[in-house]
Amino acid sequence: MHDISVSVPTGQPCVWLDLFRPSFSYPTSQYDEMLTLTARHFPQNEALIFHEVNLTYRELDALVNALSNAFLVNGPPFLTDDN
Repeated sequence: MHDISVSVPTGQPCVWLDLFRPSFSYPTSQYDEMLTLTARHFPQNEALIFHEVNLTYRELDALVNALSNAFLVNGPPFLTDDN
């Protein structure tokens, strides 16, 4: 059981943040790395289902890479001088 401490300077009760932390660990790798690894391990599994569209992890990874490469070449659309 966690103790609740009282802060000395203000005298106001405060709760240790550990009480509110989730019980799982956050990933240490970036999202693009997680998607690529998942696509390698489970290429045929469904990654995205939206209305009538179903994408596998392989397909989603390929689309994300194509979009990322287009941004690298052309820049994101919201940063163009045309706006």
